[in-house]
Amino acid sequence: GGDGKGGDGDGGEVGGGGGKGGKVRLFSLDVFRGFTIVMMMMIDNQGSPQHVWWPFHETVWNGLGTADFIFPFFLFIMGSAVAMALKRAAWSASPVGVCRDRAVWIKVARRSVALFGLGLLANLQGTNFEFGKLRIMGVLQRLGLCYGLVAVLYLTLPPLGQRIAVVLGAGLYLVIMYAVDVPDGCGDGKLTPYCNGGAYIDRSVFGRSNMMWPNDPEGLTSTLTATVTTFAGLELGRILVNAPRAPAHMLPRDAQSFVHMQAKMVAVAWAALSLMAVVISLALLPVMQFSKKRYTVNFALMAAGCGGLLLAGLYAAMDMPGFQRAP
Repeated sequence: GGDGKGGDGDGGEVGGGGGKGGKVRLFSLDVFRGFTIVMMMMIDNQGSPQHVWWPFHETVWNGLGTADFIFPFFLFIMGSAVAMALKRAAWSASPVGVCRDRAVWIKVARRSVALFGLGLLANLQGTNFEFGKLRIMGVLQRLGLCYGLVAVLYLTLPPLGQRIAVVLGAGLYLVIMYAVDVPDGCGDGKLTPYCNGGAYIDRSVFGRSNMMWPNDPEGLTSTLTATVTTFAGLELGRILVNAPRAPAHMLPRDAQSFVHMQAKMVAVAWAALSLMAVVISLALLPVMQFSKKRYTVNFALMAAGCGGLLLAGLYAAMDMPGFQRAP
């Protein structure tokens, strides 16, 4: 959990109720994270590709499969953790909305660079340390970039400005995918592995030897829409950390009722917003196919919506007052 300077933990703690100022572990987020890790291990360790259990099959290009949600869930969880771990730094920002705490910025930069660097090191090891064949982007690199982008938005802009920035990023993604004139006989708006605009940008920046050819699923352009999923997690985390706390002078019985009501409102808000994201993603299907490889806008919304619904259900079952669990 976060410390008084904005936190350097995993963001699984939120301020306690009842006016006591304590911290309460968000058990539902821990369970969500653990579930996602277990699913990742099961999907990545199935043995022969010819004997993949159908629920764990990842789509090749277009479509939507159960396994496609696992990595986006990590992004969503990370976004929720940002809202919790950096909440005090965001609340104590200067009048213009920019955090002036140098220690917080060092922690954000350190974590983002560490994730990106570890991803590079893993890729380098996979090439037997041949730098000419080093894939620049990857899963950890995307986590580092999305964490850094969302944290910067959270610490520098008011909520409306953050949302506008994320929408503009998604708009830029659409422009690149549908309006960039890709050479080699492709033209614009063709969404094949070679001809899509995002793959063209990656080939232009990294070259053939330093990316997954011909389309890098963790490329630069699709990181813009991956940030949408990450930011959706932050939005749900923001609802929780901004929920009113019971006043210190309130009687214990009244305080318990107040906290229970607030918890129900948080769960309902999470579920409603998540369902809205799912509906919008489905409404876009006539003009945009689901694709994790391109990380389409509707895939970003669907992953965020499903992640939010799952987290809302876990929160209602595990973190709402009245739930009993062993210490």
